[in-house]
Amino acid sequence: MYIKQIGSILLSLLLLTCSKTISPLIQLKNDNKIGSNKRKVLIVGWDGVRTDALAVADTKNLFSLTKEATYSWNVDRGPYTVSVPGWSTLLHGVWPNKHGLTENAFAGNRYVDYPDIFSLAKEIQPHLITANISNWNQFLDITQQENISIEVDSDYQLTQQTLMLLNSQTPDISVLHFNDPDFNGHETGFSPDNPNYIKAIQKSDLYLKSLMDIVKYREANFDEEWMVVVTTDHGGCEGHHDQQEDKKETRFIWYVIRTPNQTPLNLTTEKTNLVDILPTVFDWLTIPVKKEWGLDGVLLKRKV
Repeated sequence: MYIKQIGSILLSLLLLTCSKTISPLIQLKNDNKIGSNKRKVLIVGWDGVRTDALAVADTKNLFSLTKEATYSWNVDRGPYTVSVPGWSTLLHGVWPNKHGLTENAFAGNRYVDYPDIFSLAKEIQPHLITANISNWNQFLDITQQENISIEVDSDYQLTQQTLMLLNSQTPDISVLHFNDPDFNGHETGFSPDNPNYIKAIQKSDLYLKSLMDIVKYREANFDEEWMVVVTTDHGGCEGHHDQQEDKKETRFIWYVIRTPNQTPLNLTTEKTNLVDILPTVFDWLTIPVKKEWGLDGVLLKRKV
């Protein structure tokens, strides 16, 4: 039964993009260890997805998660509206004035003073197995101490590789970076009126379904509980998003934080921030937040 169900999931994913040529992935690190935690975290980053574009695109799989999630469509991602500062804010849990990054480069970073999600989690729970898989090589430099680090050249390949990992090594914390929405936004415009941009978002939503099929199967058959976080790093206007802190379409983003059988909780009318996700993840993993870590976020509410 297990083999049949996994085979069906992989076949459906292949049919989504059956004409695509797959080039070799770059496996930068894999120590072949297997995650053992009952509670898991899967962070799915869709780069450059405007909130209002989600309302136009057919993103039924994302919206289905809100039935058992804490979510908001009005989240402050902070200043310096490019990807490295944004993803660093998410994965280090502090604003740019602490992690030190204001552009798509790593010079001047203060990662030693404000470590990433993997480093902090392993300080408390050293046994955790962690993975970072990305379709943008700079994303892999935002974290340290991952057991698995893989660079891919397409969002399809990212999904395929993640499906295999979730059913073999099953990392305790996995972080994924999907790049196609941002790429299409830069090429043809970040706009809910741009069909190419919308199509890229919809393809990300199809990949999300494949990931959730695996998550739900493992919850049903392996006594696991999964927090699945889906979010973005910025929006955009026209064909870019740099220095657009004053534009709501770029600065104010969204998140969906799903846990199994949770009562839905919409926080859109409240003030929440991108830095709030990290302490919320740690609470799920029963990792106490140390004061000396200097995290800027607060624990998001969750209805059980």
